[in-house]
Amino acid sequence: MDEMLINKNYLLISIYYFYTSSKFWKKILILPQESTVDDALKQSELKDYFEDLDPWKYGVGVFGENRTPTSKLFNGDRIEIYQPLKFDPMESRRRRANKLGKKFQKLNSDY
Repeated sequence: MDEMLINKNYLLISIYYFYTSSKFWKKILILPQESTVDDALKQSELKDYFEDLDPWKYGVGVFGENRTPTSKLFNGDRIEIYQPLKFDPMESRRRRANKLGKKFQKLNSDY
C-alpha cells in the first residue's frame, strides 16, 4: 500500500456516510488517478452495507461542496453522502432571531 501512495498514478480517497447523528460508515480507497466520484462510490462496497441507499437522492459532495457523478477526484478528497435535513435552517434562524429580539427588548425595558 505504501508503494501505491507514493506512486502519482493513484489517489487516496475517503467516503463518509452518516446514517444517524452519531453513527457513520467510512471507507478508505486507493483509486487510479483519473477516477470520478461515481467510480469511488462503485468501488466502495456501499451497497453491500446499505442496499436501499441511493447516494445521489440527497446529493453527494466533496468537502461540503456538491459534486456530480462525473466529477474528477483529487488525492485526499473526502466524499460525503448527504442526508435530508432534519430541520429547516431558515426556521432555525427565525427562532434564534426572535429569541435574541426578545432578549434585547427585555434589556432595553430595564433602563
